[in-house]
Amino acid sequence: MARINPVPDPNRTQPTPAAAPADATPDADKDGYDAGFKGLNEEEEGDGEKKEDKKDSEYDGTAVNEKEEQTDDTKCPHCKDDITLAQIKAITTINAKDETMVTKLLEYLNLYKADHKIDTCVRKAHFIAQALHESGSFSVLEEDLNYRPSSLTSYWKKEEFIALTDANIAAHKAHFSVAEPKPAKGKDGKAAPAAAPAAPVADKYKDFSLNPAYIYGNTNKESTVKLTSSDGKSKLELNLVKHKADERIVGNRKYGGRDGNSKDNDDGYNFRGHGIIQLTHKPAYTSFTGFAQKTGFNNEKSTLDFTATSEEKGVKKCNSDLLSDKADPKYAVQSAVWFWSTYKSGSKLESKSDNENFAGVTNVINGGNHGTKDRYTKLLNGRKELLVYDHYRYLLENSKDEKFKQKLKDALTKAASAQSVCAYSKKTKKFDADCISVDADPEAQAILDEFGGNSKQDAAKGKKDDKSKAPPAAPGQAGQTGKPAPGQAPAGKPAPKH
Repeated sequence: MARINPVPDPNRTQPTPAAAPADATPDADKDGYDAGFKGLNEEEEGDGEKKEDKKDSEYDGTAVNEKEEQTDDTKCPHCKDDITLAQIKAITTINAKDETMVTKLLEYLNLYKADHKIDTCVRKAHFIAQALHESGSFSVLEEDLNYRPSSLTSYWKKEEFIALTDANIAAHKAHFSVAEPKPAKGKDGKAAPAAAPAAPVADKYKDFSLNPAYIYGNTNKESTVKLTSSDGKSKLELNLVKHKADERIVGNRKYGGRDGNSKDNDDGYNFRGHGIIQLTHKPAYTSFTGFAQKTGFNNEKSTLDFTATSEEKGVKKCNSDLLSDKADPKYAVQSAVWFWSTYKSGSKLESKSDNENFAGVTNVINGGNHGTKDRYTKLLNGRKELLVYDHYRYLLENSKDEKFKQKLKDALTKAASAQSVCAYSKKTKKFDADCISVDADPEAQAILDEFGGNSKQDAAKGKKDDKSKAPPAAPGQAGQTGKPAPGQAPAGKPAPKH
C-alpha cells in the first residue's frame, strides 16, 4: 500500500547537531574563487549518460518537470514544506542570540524558495548545507577579514616591504618595536656589566624590511617576527604590538584588481562576501542589482543599487553591506537564492543537487573544496531532518514511470558512493590532486537495497567484469590477417614483461 504521508522512522538514530566553532567565519573566497568557474559539469560526473540525453536526466525532484503533466500522483508531499527553525537547530547549532534573526531569515527563504529552484526535499538539503557552512550556521552574514599576518604575507611583493628606517619605525610604533638585544652572559652564567651606550646610528636597521602583512594583519596571536638583513648576514627581532587587522586594506589587497574589481578603489573591501552564500566581487553585485530591479523577488522589485557608495562624516559606506544586515536579513537571503538559480544557472546547481553530486555543488559554491567535511556533515543531517530519505521512498513506491524511478536510483547510487571534492586551479583551469574524500551515505544504500538495487549500475558493472574475465583470443583468431590479438606475444616469442 502506498504511504500517503510518510514520516521519519521514530526508531532511526538522529544526528547530534554539529556545533558551530566559536570562531566560525564565512569563507567565500579562501580557496581562490573563480567568477567564471561553473564547477563539475554533468559530463564529468561519471554517470555514463550521453550529452544528448542530458535534458531527460535533469529531473526536478518531484515526479516530472513542472512544465509537464503526470497522470499519476507521484509528487512527494513534503517537497513544498517550509523549512523550520527546529529542523535547522537539529542540523547544526544555532546561537541563541541569533534565533530571532534566523526565524526571520527562514521566513524569507520559504517565501522565495519555490521561485528559485529550491523546491524539493533534495534541493533544500543541498542548499541549506552549503548556506549553513558559508555563513557559520547563520551567525555571520559578511566575510570576516580580520586575518592573521601569516595568511596575508603572499598579498605583498618584496618590493612593497617596509624598510626599517628610523622614520618608518617611528611611524609604525603602534604596530611594532625593535627588540632590545639580550645582554651577553659571562662564563659564570651571570649577565656581563652593561656597556656604555653607544652613540645612536642613523637608520641603523635600514637593511631590514618588514612585510606589510604584520602592519595590517591581526597580531593578537603573534608576538614577534624575526627578520634577516638584505645581505643575509644579520638577524633582527621585532616585538609586535597587538592589534586587529585593517579590514579595508586587507579586503582591497585580497580582492582588488581581480574578478571584475578595480584595483585603485575600495572594490575589494566593499564587495567582499555578504549574505548566507557569501556573494563576492563587484560583477556579482551589479548583476544582483539588475535582477532585483527588473525582475524582483515575489513580485517585489527593488530600487536599490547594491554597488552604490557614499561617505558621511568621513565614514565610507556601500550598499553591499545591506546584504549582511541582521536586523532585516531579506537581502542576505535574496542574494543567495538568486546566486543559486540565476547567477550560476549555467552551473545547474539544482540539477547537481537532483543527481546528489555533492562535489559539483561544493565546487560551484566555494570555487574549490574548502570546508568539505563540514558541508557534508550538514548535508547528511539535512537529509534526515528535511525528509530526503522519505522523499525517495515515497517516489520509488508510488511512481509508475520506470524511467523516472531509474533516475531516482541513479541519484541514490551517487549518494551511496564516496565522493572526492578536488581543489580547482585558476591558473591551469583544471582540478588538481588536492582532493578531500567524504564517505558514502549508508541510508541511501539502504533505500536502494529496499527497492531492488540499481539494475542499470549492476548491469554496467557486470558487463565490465565480463570483459575483464574474458579469455585471450587464440593465435590467428584476432582478425582476418592472422596477427595476434593486442597484447599477445607472436608465436614462438615470450610474452613481454610488464
